[in-house]
Amino acid sequence: MLAGLRLRLHDVLGALWWPVDWVISSESRTGAAVATSTGALVVYFMATGGLHELLTTGIQTCPAAAAILYGLTRRLRRIRGPELAARRRRGATTR
Repeated sequence: MLAGLRLRLHDVLGALWWPVDWVISSESRTGAAVATSTGALVVYFMATGGLHELLTTGIQTCPAAAAILYGLTRRLRRIRGPELAARRRRGATTR
């Protein structure tokens, strides 16, 4: 019964990975997601503290956040790589 519950849960929660798989399946989409997230952080610093906050705190935080997000996407691509490759093979026949 536990195994059946785990399989059912995997099927239900697997759909939550579709947007993440879509982003990490392409290098350009990954770069755009990292740049958008970092840009949103810059906008946040500008909106809350102005240029002074951006130049004092943001100058350290934004590049660190971009590096962490880039590393995370590379790690996710390594972890979820076989599933992405299988999806690309299936999609190649429909193109």
